[in-house]
Amino acid sequence: GLPPLPSLDSSEPDASGIPVVVVSGDDQGSDLAVAPIECDPSDPELCSFADGLQEELTSSFAQFAYLQVREPDAVTGVATEALGVVQAWSAAGIRYLLTGRLHRVGDTLRLSVRLLDTMAGRRLWSSNYDSSLSGFNLLELQDHLSDRVVSTVADSGGVLVRSIADRLRSKALEDHSPIDWVMRTFAYWNQLREAEHADLREGLEAAVERDPHHSAIWACLAQTYLDEYRAGFNPRNGSLDRALEAALKAVELDPRDSLAQESLADVHFFRRDLTAFQLAAERALAINPRDATTTASMGTWLALSGELQRGFDLTVRAMEMNPDHAGWYQIAIFFYYFDRDEFERALAASKSMNMPDFFWSHLMTAAAAGKLGLETDARAAVHRLEALFEEPDRESRHEAEKFIVPEDLQAKFLDGLQKAGLDLSSAGTTAGAEVVPDHDRQRSL
Repeated sequence: GLPPLPSLDSSEPDASGIPVVVVSGDDQGSDLAVAPIECDPSDPELCSFADGLQEELTSSFAQFAYLQVREPDAVTGVATEALGVVQAWSAAGIRYLLTGRLHRVGDTLRLSVRLLDTMAGRRLWSSNYDSSLSGFNLLELQDHLSDRVVSTVADSGGVLVRSIADRLRSKALEDHSPIDWVMRTFAYWNQLREAEHADLREGLEAAVERDPHHSAIWACLAQTYLDEYRAGFNPRNGSLDRALEAALKAVELDPRDSLAQESLADVHFFRRDLTAFQLAAERALAINPRDATTTASMGTWLALSGELQRGFDLTVRAMEMNPDHAGWYQIAIFFYYFDRDEFERALAASKSMNMPDFFWSHLMTAAAAGKLGLETDARAAVHRLEALFEEPDRESRHEAEKFIVPEDLQAKFLDGLQKAGLDLSSAGTTAGAEVVPDHDRQRSL
């Protein structure tokens, strides 16, 4: 098997030898480039591998439509000699720079990588990846390392996106570019708080008016409309219809944008058009297989539509690609074990979410604890649901019927909630897409 990713240690020694210095310049830059990966020049095989890995990383980053990826020849040797390495990249307008070095000791290969903010003069992230050379050919190893680095850095929950989103907090909303709004949407996804939803929706609506030809903005708007129904945030009438219209517009503008295909798949799932959902999901996965968020999202909906093994496998892959993932990745893991009556493992998954304001964390804990007869855990989860839902019995049943497609899995989950202490016998049924009026979906999360 492959070794687990190490945890980030920001105090580890500088691996690449490139000095990190503060440079002046435009602090609005957001271009990304991969610097040539260093290697021992006396090891030609390793240096050839380093060149191939740099090319693979660059092409993989370019699959994320919201990133501006620059080719490594943007900085010439003359500029590097005159200015110094980091200053040269910054002067070329490249704010974010991925550097790396390869070491080979016996049968072990180590890749040391760092992500630098050249304009702020700081290191955003660094890590080491150790792999055994036995049992892998170099192409497999290149794919393995690219999976880990690209997803950890670039997906919507990655290090780079979080850095850009943090930088936007001090930027006036009226000055936001289309990509700025995409980054704010990603930051919202990682915690899913209703307080941020209304402002985000308003900003995205204004952004598509100013720039109606930007696929990613339409995709984000589709997700924001969908959350009126999916999460019950600030609902308006016709949320699923508006979400579908925006997602279709995003795909029309750029069929090769995985974010657009992901949004279309999400909308189709909640409209219960499972055939259309699966087609869009497969397209999203094929376009950018190194986007851990897309992989986990499609894995979640596939699991909840009945493809539990496929959903589980995709989610595990997403977790391996980006260990610093959002808590909602655990949903597919939970239902995989819950369906197999492995309720202890299901409970562990729900408790790993670490999203206290997201109702699904507590619904899952209540259902698993109910099945296990763990009264303390069940009571605590139900108490939290009572704080989040105005009508916890009715709304808990509604969420289960809205998200879980297979009738047998839905019935087992509802039984767990009932055993946890929720009174679902008189809560009624609300299965199907948007059968409850939007104005009746309000809650505080």
